[in-house]
Amino acid sequence: MRIPFAAAPLFLLMSGGAFAADGCPPGDTSITNNGTSVSVIFDVFLATTTASATCNLVAPTLLPEDTFAVYRADYRGFVIEGDTGTLTTTQGGVSDVAVIPGSATDFFHTGYVGSNAAGNIVSDISLNLQSPSPPSQAGLDSVDYVELGRTTLASVESSIGDIATGRTGIVTHLNATSELLVGGGQPVERPDNVALLGAVGSHTVGATGHLNMGDGFAVDGGVALFGQSVGESSADGLLFSGRAKYLQPDTGGIRLFGGAGINAAPGMSLGFTRQYDDGSADGATVKSSTSASLVGLYLEGGALYALDPSNEIAFTGTLLQSWLSVDGYSETFGTDNLFPATFGDSTNSFTTVKADAAWTSAVTPDIDLTVHGAIGHSFANDAVAADVAFVGPVSVGGQSELFAEYGARLGWTFGPSTTLGAFAQGSSGAGSGTHVQAGTTLSLQF
Repeated sequence: MRIPFAAAPLFLLMSGGAFAADGCPPGDTSITNNGTSVSVIFDVFLATTTASATCNLVAPTLLPEDTFAVYRADYRGFVIEGDTGTLTTTQGGVSDVAVIPGSATDFFHTGYVGSNAAGNIVSDISLNLQSPSPPSQAGLDSVDYVELGRTTLASVESSIGDIATGRTGIVTHLNATSELLVGGGQPVERPDNVALLGAVGSHTVGATGHLNMGDGFAVDGGVALFGQSVGESSADGLLFSGRAKYLQPDTGGIRLFGGAGINAAPGMSLGFTRQYDDGSADGATVKSSTSASLVGLYLEGGALYALDPSNEIAFTGTLLQSWLSVDGYSETFGTDNLFPATFGDSTNSFTTVKADAAWTSAVTPDIDLTVHGAIGHSFANDAVAADVAFVGPVSVGGQSELFAEYGARLGWTFGPSTTLGAFAQGSSGAGSGTHVQAGTTLSLQF
């Protein structure tokens, strides 16, 4: 109901201003619902130059519990020509502010709102005039909510679980790649060398080195530019790895060894994908990117046993602690992502235990073969948390996984100090998927 402009001040005086303060008093607002749309009609939602109109609107929907929907909200009303109104809608601490110039015709403004877990659209709506004088008037006649899509809490939690699985996969598979930089797939005892390394599948290009320090001590190190994609996650950047190792002198029989090492991938680029139901046939698939740094420290120990002068087998146990620090990022709202998520800066820690066996054979004086396999478990120690638009805070426990590593390397020494190697290696995580690489190394001994 619109009050004639000249009568508005008198009405305010008679009502003591309460009319202007409450734009939707009980009995003066009608709400209808057909399941996918909600219509609200206001009788007395009026603002003047002396008082704004406000409403804490609760519009019931027919949604099941823990089902959330996003609605296009169409606001219709008027602002007297010559004045300017401000329509503000706040939901979940986020405000949509529309500045509306006065006009001889009604205004139309579109925004977006969501329903809560109880199945209600709850919005704080206010309308005020910017000009203190001359006396003027603005009003909100109606709001029509049209459903654009819906999801469930379980589906949103599953999508955040996709991100948690992606983070675990990055750690699992980068740890496997880092083995290439410290002599993985090569004999435990070998001459001093530097080598160039290149692999495809997920590209890895770098250099490695091995130096014997004497009395059974040796150091390995390497750096590589990498880019890998596993399952629904990806990582690109520089990977550094180093290890110090001690091997018991050869006195016949079993030789014990132990070592400590570090892996690091500072400032790498990450890509993640999450999927959730949004009421459409295929659901929503959201891809996002951010940056992160990975650091891992590990201890290893094992035994080397010579089966005969040409064959040896090494058993290794490894304990690794990793930290993945991920920069915060926000997804973009749109028709293809009605429930965008925002992730803050976070650090996830992982504890990994692994058992490895490797067999090396001198096939000929110039050719050696190493085959290795491992099984391990990555324990994700921290939850992954996000604030999902129109849903709220969502936290999902870290996704631990069982994994396997496997591979083979063939080396050919074709000169006094030059060895060409060909290798293939893979890692398979129970949740994160499989990553396979094949490549070559060119090693120069000194």
